[in-house]
Amino acid sequence: MAKTDVDEGALFADLDLEDAADDPFAVAEGTWYATVTDFYRKQPKAEDKRPGFLLEYTFDPADDEEDEQSEVEGDDISEWFTIPEPGDNSKDARRQRSFLRRRMLSLGVPEAALSSVTREDLIDVKVVLTVSKNGEYTNVTKVTLRDE
Repeated sequence: MAKTDVDEGALFADLDLEDAADDPFAVAEGTWYATVTDFYRKQPKAEDKRPGFLLEYTFDPADDEEDEQSEVEGDDISEWFTIPEPGDNSKDARRQRSFLRRRMLSLGVPEAALSSVTREDLIDVKVVLTVSKNGEYTNVTKVTLRDE
C-alpha cells in the first residue's frame, strides 16, 4: 500500500471518536429480539480446557430507527457451554449438563428430544434475549421463545 499525505489538521476530526464505544464488541444491557444463527462444537485454545458448544445469536432488525433495538441490530452475541467428560458426575459436570439442558429447553427443544437435537433444529429459532453485564463480561442471562 502506498503512503499518502496526511492533512496538517486533526487526523480524526470527521470520525467522531469521542462517541465511539470503549469496547468494540460491547452489547448494551437489556432485552432484545434475536435469532439463533449458529451452534457448533469448539475446542478451546488452551489444551487443558474442555471442549464446548458455542451458541450464537444475531440481533434482529429494529422496526424503525427510533426503536431501541437499532442499538444492537445486526450484532452478534454468543454463549459458551462446556461439555463435561462422559460419565463425569462431579458437581461441575452436573452443573455444565444443567446449563446446557436449561438452554435447550428454553429454545423449544422438547425434553424427549434433548439427546437427539441437531444443529438444524436450533438454527433460525426466534428468541428474546436478556443481556446483562457482570464486571467486564457480557452475559446472556435469559432466553425465551418469541411469540410470532
